Amino acid sequence: MAKKFNINLLRVNIVPLLFIAFFLLIISCNRSSNRGSGFSNSINYNCNDTLSKFNLSLYARLSSIYSCSSLPVVIIVTSPTGERYTDTLNFPITERGVEARKVQSGIWQDYEWSYRREIVFNKRGKWMFTVKQNPLSTNIEGVGQVGIKVYQSK
Repeated sequence: MAKKFNINLLRVNIVPLLFIAFFLLIISCNRSSNRGSGFSNSINYNCNDTLSKFNLSLYARLSSIYSCSSLPVVIIVTSPTGERYTDTLNFPITERGVEARKVQSGIWQDYEWSYRREIVFNKRGKWMFTVKQNPLSTNIEGVGQVGIKVYQSK
């Protein structure tokens, strides 16, 4: 007479294994490159005056751990009709000179650079200015805030 063998297969819940595999994949992707998205900020400006001249300045709030000699940025200007203009720039970080105005505020240092002078907005409506870290630069530590200021020329 033949013996019957009962084989109990291990029942494994696959959901926790998939979660762990996905988590490890995400961690490995984040560590595989030292280039990151870094800082980014968008500012809207509602232009009602197409005759006056305006000045644009870039501002940045940098902490004491910021160690780069410049601030690598991409500035994207989007017109009310959706046209896009892009500048890729490096703004120098200096202790003296005319490149930037600097104000010490606790652990933060506030910088402001002239970006464009005496421009005329050619269309009325909402203009959007996006300032972000240059994606070709390494991930930068110590940037608190960045943005664009719009001033009417005097």
